[in-house]
Amino acid sequence: MSVQGTVERAGQLQQLQQDARNDFVEHFELLLSTTPLPGLWWQISRSWNESGWHEVESAHQLEGLVLRLVGQQANLAVEDYNGTKYVQITEVGQDEFVLEIGYLGQHTHEYGWGTYNWRVGPTVASEDAPNQPDRFEPEHFLTSKQAIEVLQCWAAGTGIPLGYGASLHVY
Repeated sequence: MSVQGTVERAGQLQQLQQDARNDFVEHFELLLSTTPLPGLWWQISRSWNESGWHEVESAHQLEGLVLRLVGQQANLAVEDYNGTKYVQITEVGQDEFVLEIGYLGQHTHEYGWGTYNWRVGPTVASEDAPNQPDRFEPEHFLTSKQAIEVLQCWAAGTGIPLGYGASLHVY
């Protein structure tokens, strides 16, 4: 292969990679940079015991809900009325939480219906950490304060805070 051919193929590969990044960023921004979500509902579950669904009354209430998880090995789910956009927070250790932002819907490309699940972490390094349903990676661990910040920003429709990262898993 000639040098010219190698340069052309490298340019094509670089363009494909950029297109893939652009598609991801476009969908990620579409999910996380929405207007405030009206009609949010929450539920806490511990060992299969659920609190039932309750309407979110304020951002301050969201803070209190996350703090209720501390030391309980419990889960908090917050979702919109249709259940198509949601956040799940799981306590995995002492003041360590895993937060997932999800979207259930139809992707604009060839994938069709699916669940898009982003695990959020405190740094951009979280973007490179694996996102697997059956295990948690330390790069995704948040403190209660960080989990509250991400949850409140998501509920307000402003996306994840600057400096945080997220890795995607599609079901």
